[in-house]
Amino acid sequence: MKLLFENWRKYLTESALSDRLTDEMHEKWLQGYQASKGDTPRFKPVPLESGQAPEEALQRLTDEGYEKLETVDGVLNQDINQPPANIVPSLKHKLNGAPAVDYAAAVEATEVNSPEDIERLASEFHEVWMKHNDWQRDDNPSLFAPYEQLPADEKLKDLDQLEVALNLHYGSDPNVQQYFRQVYEGAR
Repeated sequence: MKLLFENWRKYLTESALSDRLTDEMHEKWLQGYQASKGDTPRFKPVPLESGQAPEEALQRLTDEGYEKLETVDGVLNQDINQPPANIVPSLKHKLNGAPAVDYAAAVEATEVNSPEDIERLASEFHEVWMKHNDWQRDDNPSLFAPYEQLPADEKLKDLDQLEVALNLHYGSDPNVQQYFRQVYEGAR
């Protein structure tokens, strides 16, 4: 019984951390996107329930209050240039929810004691991103290089996401904050 309770508590903790990471990582991405591109739409395909036609899904999701949806060439898309609460749950999970579990595991498995630990985590975050975004490989092959080979602007995107996870996991630990700032400034 004790083992069952411990496993359930671990599941709830992981689920809560993943949910927080999912929404906060989208917020962080959204700030950067809007700073550089304003209100320019960024459409992503919405994963549909098995056997559901895009038109049916569009009607159902619109009825549920989701906005900025459109069907293009038989594919339902949603503009993700909006707060995470407004993103269709299946799309939010695809973009951030599934990777958040792996991001959380990486942070929890690494004790941060140096800038090198931050660099290692940034590299792991990039690996997680590549794993969960393989569908973008044909359109953006340059993003599928090792973290160390990325241009500064792409490294900063990985570091922005890492910062969210570090803040949730370590809070305002001054050492972790200092190590992170060193790496972030070095990546610029």
